[in-house]
Amino acid sequence: ADEMTTATNEPVLTRRASNFAYWTCGAAQLLFYALYSYGALWAVNDGLNWMYDALDDPLQLYIRCVALSAAVFFGMSGFAVIAKWVL
Repeated sequence: ADEMTTATNEPVLTRRASNFAYWTCGAAQLLFYALYSYGALWAVNDGLNWMYDALDDPLQLYIRCVALSAAVFFGMSGFAVIAKWVL
């Protein structure tokens, strides 16, 4: 009933990525960052233009500020969560 077991360290084969794989991954990350930033800036710019259309009405301006802030926050946060689950 009192059997002793010993843990064994089995060698694990690991694969080292090539220089091409490193550079390709870095280039893909840089491209994604550029496209994501461009899309985010475009969306925020259009959102600010939409918000500034209501400068004469304070209540409408407040509602648009809240809507734009929520859309940017939840949109960017949601994108990160979805990307994590997809990848």
